Amino acid sequence: MARNELVLNLTRDELLALLQLMGSSTMNGLPEDPFAGVTEKERAERLSAGLETLINRELITAQDSDSVLLDDTLVALVGSCVLPSASLVVSGLQPDGSADPHFFNATPDILVEHSSPRLAVYSFAYLPDAAALQARVSAALQALLAAQKHGDFHGLWPDALLADVFRLSRSQGQETAVSNLVHAQWPRAEAEAFVATCTAGTIYTALCAWGLRSEQVAGTDTVVVVSDQQRCWLLEPQDATGATLKVRAVDGQTAVHAVLVLAQRLMAAAR
Repeated sequence: MARNELVLNLTRDELLALLQLMGSSTMNGLPEDPFAGVTEKERAERLSAGLETLINRELITAQDSDSVLLDDTLVALVGSCVLPSASLVVSGLQPDGSADPHFFNATPDILVEHSSPRLAVYSFAYLPDAAALQARVSAALQALLAAQKHGDFHGLWPDALLADVFRLSRSQGQETAVSNLVHAQWPRAEAEAFVATCTAGTIYTALCAWGLRSEQVAGTDTVVVVSDQQRCWLLEPQDATGATLKVRAVDGQTAVHAVLVLAQRLMAAAR
């Protein structure tokens, strides 16, 4: 694990076979039941195929008919994502409903980025330090930097109101969304710009959670960013309940910095 760059790519079947060997059925980034709707026969075939390719790639070694030896690096990279001490998820929801989530998982011993660069392929990248973490988080948010306009608009509004605006903006309810914001004392021009961006731009969510190895999650923190190529709004919870959000019109660099603050909390929580 001394190398500064270490990336492991696994197919979906390889990952599921490995998880079974590690005593787990799923992990973050996968459905709760990855085999939902799959017959027992197909499940067995896919696990067998995944196991075979892991052996062929020398990531695991068959010792006899009933046991295998797992590569230490493989266990370290994937194991940290199965049971992290803390995790930061950064995801941008596109207008078509697609997203490209990046999971940054930390334990006291290792920091790993987990993502899916293409369909049914999962990538695990070792991050040697906080600087590498910040670089990878920034890369996931690179598109935000195009939004360089900002203004003086800011205020506090209920999370329920803004969640409803998101829903309406992406379900042909833009006029209602604008009206709801204007009724909540948004200037009409700002409300129209915000709803237009919610409709055609990207809604980013960054969620940091820690104490994940305890019976109950110790704490969470969230930042939401709404952005297109021109404008950017930063939404930040004002208390532990998240019932009230502070909304600010900012530039993209400010929004990226707010997410990098969560990356710093991830490192502190992992220790």
